[in-house]
Amino acid sequence: GPHPGAAGAGSTNPRKGDTRMRTRSWVPLMMALPPIVLTALFVAYPALTAALYSLGDVHAVSPAITDIAHRQIAARHGLTLEVYRRLFMNPQFRADVAVSLSVTLWSVFAVLLIGYTVAFYYRFGRGARRPWTSVFFLVPMFIPVVIASYAMASFFNAGGWFDAGLFHLGVANPPAPSFTNLGIILAQIWVNIPFAVLLLGSSLGTISPSLIEAARDVGAGAWTVFWRVILPMTTLQGTIVATFTAIGIFGSFTIPYLIGPNAPQMLGVAMDSYYATYAEPQQAEAMAVITFLLAAVAGVPYLWATARARSARGGAA
Repeated sequence: GPHPGAAGAGSTNPRKGDTRMRTRSWVPLMMALPPIVLTALFVAYPALTAALYSLGDVHAVSPAITDIAHRQIAARHGLTLEVYRRLFMNPQFRADVAVSLSVTLWSVFAVLLIGYTVAFYYRFGRGARRPWTSVFFLVPMFIPVVIASYAMASFFNAGGWFDAGLFHLGVANPPAPSFTNLGIILAQIWVNIPFAVLLLGSSLGTISPSLIEAARDVGAGAWTVFWRVILPMTTLQGTIVATFTAIGIFGSFTIPYLIGPNAPQMLGVAMDSYYATYAEPQQAEAMAVITFLLAAVAGVPYLWATARARSARGGAA
């Protein structure tokens, strides 16, 4: 008969199998480790030291910064909110925050309005001109923000093409959006439209045209179709567009710096002014923390929409 150990000789060693499984489980972790380490070193650690410095811990940052700092506040015991208190007591800072919020909200509203309109027309529109719609929202993707900002500043400036065109149409003293908050909004719309249209267009691609035709057959107008059919089915994508557009605009620097007014300024430009011009890095760091907190608040609707979408999928399953 067969040798008693013959069967065991051809079997797989369970210890070797466990070792292979443990090795395989470490591979994804090792692949994800480099970006985690880089994020911790170059993002998380500087952000933590900046937050501590804004709370009065002057030893959290390099002495090269504290030696040149004006109006620096050092906490005697633990941490202090004195820097934030003085910032909010400053009417100029409150005006900067108000302008930043106002420009962000108006820009997000305009981006959503134009984005939904262009995406809807490109997806469900008819006619030979519909394919040319892609030129409208794809061109801004290939133009750098700096160049677009300079171009808009020249176009909308007093004596520019916009001003000259309105003057020839008989408009006396035409407005000049350059170096105003309206100019910032127009530039932000131009920059953010491609992302909005592409994301909303992809979500509209999942909607059957028969739903739109059925709504039109029963007499529903464009607003009813959007409110009753389009919006409920694209809530998550619309929230993503609004959230990421708001976060990008609220802390932006290039567009407000090149085309915005001197005062009040958006927080991105104000931070640079406090740091480089006024030599007040502690106040600039506190403004950065405030900007981060407000951006985190802007991300709450995205988390809500994501959780709602997951629960809806779970209920459908």
